[in-house]
Amino acid sequence: MGAVAVIGSTSILLAAAARRQGPHGWCAVLGADGIGWCAASESGLALDRVLAVRTAGLDSRTLLSIAGTLLDGVDVLLLSPQCATALRVREHRSLSARSRERGALLLSPVPWEGARTLAAAPQSVPPDEGGAVLALHSVHPHSRTAVSILSEPSPREMPEGYLCRLRWSLRNSAGPGASQVLLDSMGIRARSGGAEPRSDAVAMSGRGA
Repeated sequence: MGAVAVIGSTSILLAAAARRQGPHGWCAVLGADGIGWCAASESGLALDRVLAVRTAGLDSRTLLSIAGTLLDGVDVLLLSPQCATALRVREHRSLSARSRERGALLLSPVPWEGARTLAAAPQSVPPDEGGAVLALHSVHPHSRTAVSILSEPSPREMPEGYLCRLRWSLRNSAGPGASQVLLDSMGIRARSGGAEPRSDAVAMSGRGA
């Protein structure tokens, strides 16, 4: 496989990892300290087949060693922004070569030397196609119509999930044009121009790509 940098959307990055993980593969997250696991699960990542490695306090040499070891045994390695930026250019090249040799996908949320780069930009969803993100609101006690946003809601898991319908344009730095990527209850899909969405959309992360 090799390295792919997905810039501008953590959701697309997680969905790409899930696509490569597939029904039987394994994913490793290097720098798991800041990962939103609920969002990862809703993007399709099977958390029971994820190796999460904390990296706080580790130097670049140690990170390189751990990343190389993980690439020997997983289908996809996802790096946190802190981990990716801590590694030097020559270490980028070393890990890219290792991922190609092992047939693994290396995903970075920041520019990566020698990687294919995909830039994601969020798009608004037409009103008749449903909302994008549900916000927490409360009815004002002195009005039947006024609505106020809860400033400090207590942390809790949403029973029906966070994602309704999210859409991005995804542009490949190596070629012209852009694809439209949609994430909803049916999973991750993409289309070019006016074509209908395809469920195998994030092809750059799928097996055999």
